[in-house]
Amino acid sequence: LPVMTIASLIGLSLGAAAGLYGNRRLYLSRALLAALLLGFFPFAYYGIYLPTLLFSQGAGYSDFLLTGIMAICLSLVLVLAFTALFKRLPFLNKKAPFPTDELLLRLIEVQTSIPRLILILVLAAIVPPTLLALSVLLVLTFWTGTARLARAEMLRIRELPFFEAAISLGFTHKRLLIRHALPYLMGPVLVAFSFGLAGLLMLESTLSFLNIGVSTELVSWGRMIAGIRTNTAAWWLVAIPGAVLSLTVLALQTFSYYVLRSLQIKVN
Repeated sequence: LPVMTIASLIGLSLGAAAGLYGNRRLYLSRALLAALLLGFFPFAYYGIYLPTLLFSQGAGYSDFLLTGIMAICLSLVLVLAFTALFKRLPFLNKKAPFPTDELLLRLIEVQTSIPRLILILVLAAIVPPTLLALSVLLVLTFWTGTARLARAEMLRIRELPFFEAAISLGFTHKRLLIRHALPYLMGPVLVAFSFGLAGLLMLESTLSFLNIGVSTELVSWGRMIAGIRTNTAAWWLVAIPGAVLSLTVLALQTFSYYVLRSLQIKVN
């Protein structure tokens, strides 16, 4: 539930912003864009390369936490400093359209071009198998479906008469997004949340069955099913956890079906 909630919030925010702003509705100063580009390099070093190097040397979790804090703080300080410095240049002080929609679509295409299970297997080989690490990996791979759905719904809502009237009245983008678009987005996102939660349960059980999911101290249906390897005569090790997992997934999909049906009746 926490993993799918965070992934849905990320997908909803990015998809709604991409659908609302498009490629030429959000203007950012060139100084900020240049500062963000330069601030990415220390973030990549302290947030990606250095934790990988520390893991290969058997470092503790306090070191990973320290590098993460360093990555965020240093990148933020550099972005603020470079932004203030670049604004002194006439060329960089001007604003330019930020291609929000195009950037999100390219990011989704890059991530979805890699099979999710293979991506998780590669990342799991680098990060130790803990609950926090698995949660982060699943959040990074499950937000794309919600983002694509939220973007498509936002493009549809943007063409509705009431939304065009709100734009003509001069409402801010924040009010358009929160007061007018968000109530229409919550229904489809809730359906995607239920389907995604069912898929997340199946994926977590698969990873735990392969012994790359949660740590051995935690209980998992997939790890229970994997117990058949040590005792092939104990059929209940597969039947009971497998049946409960299947019924849970079926219940979530049935719930999604009725939510979608109630939304369709409401629209009609």
